[in-house]
Amino acid sequence: MHLDTWKKRKFTAWRKAVNVRLPGIAIRVFALRDKFYMGCGFHWGLERTLGNVIAGINNYDADYHNGIDGVSRQVLLEWLGESLFSDVVKAEQDAECRLSGK
Repeated sequence: MHLDTWKKRKFTAWRKAVNVRLPGIAIRVFALRDKFYMGCGFHWGLERTLGNVIAGINNYDADYHNGIDGVSRQVLLEWLGESLFSDVVKAEQDAECRLSGK
């Protein structure tokens, strides 16, 4: 299989996997509203990142595979998606620690 074809399939599979997880992560992001956690003053940033990931994942008209701009958009979208999931986990853990007083 040609390397470009493999990369396209890998990215498409990643998009599909993230798309399935989006409703759950959206619920978790909005559940963090009005909770205290490290960085809660910038909660709007989590919501904005969620919106960017939703828009990017579902933008099937975007050319993520051709040219430097396409590859840059692909890398950025993957980074945004993975960092969103990581940031939500950290925020939830911090909020839980603050609630329990640990």
